[in-house]
Amino acid sequence: LLSTLASEEPAWEAHSPGRFLLEALLRACGPRVLSQHMPTILPLLANCLALERDAHIRLAMLRLLDSLFEATETGAAFTPHARLAFLNLIIAPAVWRAGKTSAAVRYQAILAGSTFLQHSLCPQDVLVHCLQDGGGLQVLPTLMTCMEEDYYYDTRRAGTYMMEQIVRVAGAGLSDEMRRAMYPALLKRLDDSNDEIRIRAASCCRAFFETIQDTYDDSNSEYFSQGMVVHMDDADPRVQEAVCSALEAAAKVKPNVIIRVVQVARSRHRSMTYCDRVLCTASEAANKK
Repeated sequence: LLSTLASEEPAWEAHSPGRFLLEALLRACGPRVLSQHMPTILPLLANCLALERDAHIRLAMLRLLDSLFEATETGAAFTPHARLAFLNLIIAPAVWRAGKTSAAVRYQAILAGSTFLQHSLCPQDVLVHCLQDGGGLQVLPTLMTCMEEDYYYDTRRAGTYMMEQIVRVAGAGLSDEMRRAMYPALLKRLDDSNDEIRIRAASCCRAFFETIQDTYDDSNSEYFSQGMVVHMDDADPRVQEAVCSALEAAAKVKPNVIIRVVQVARSRHRSMTYCDRVLCTASEAANKK
């Protein structure tokens, strides 16, 4: 049946029966069958997600993928093929194209990608290799473009969440060059007009510092922290708490840098409570080194 669908797929339009049959078939498949036929399923899905395909088909396939990734057993079937799944089924549809329809596709791709990473379907070494060599696809630039999405603020929020998942999964495998590219994008999202996105960005900043080595460059750490510390004086206490938590994570690995940055900012803040919390964490960490 899959072979028949694959042969018919190039002619599918939005309401073609074969498209609906494929969805129903994959949703009903057990994990063993799904794994066995993945060499046929992956290119079939990739073709359905190609740029020239009807937007309804692309959106439907991305929603299907999200639901397959969400289920533990079916999601695991993609892990042996994580590189192809991540690059061809998630990053390729997330590449920026003009228009609201393309924006909707990007949003759905980022949602699927977040689920893929959140459920640990992509091993660390595979993700790091994708970031280093995406086979013509630039993973981080594509994601950072989604983090600046104009059409839907939800795409900015989802993109920021996916960036956090990338940081947590890749961990110490992220190179200094990758991190230098990341943190200006995170600082932009800390200045977002939507507070929910700002809180999500702060969570990603925390993950950034939780996964660096103490050999990470002090200058970059200081620049990043200087851009963060101003938000501990925000009008929204949720933002203050989220940024404070991120700077506490930074203080544990870069205590001397954080002490310098926060001491300069402390006198300018309306309340010194959050600054004092970070300074306490930094002092404790410095004393242990």
